[in-house]
Amino acid sequence: MPRNSPAAYVQGKTIDKPWELAGALEEAVREPGPYLLNVKVTQFECVYPMVPAGAAIQEMVSGRRNP
Repeated sequence: MPRNSPAAYVQGKTIDKPWELAGALEEAVREPGPYLLNVKVTQFECVYPMVPAGAAIQEMVSGRRNP
């Protein structure tokens, strides 16, 4: 369970292996209340949309930029 979940009384889980995702999503959907699913990815994964570290929300990146 993610560190901040117990304080907020929210069920949750952290996963870091791709094969854990399907089961974790099923578990989240079965939960009748809110559920926090923390999915760890490598720093090289392209996960969008994102806000770069130190940037404002208006600086959100929505996809790869072509050089």
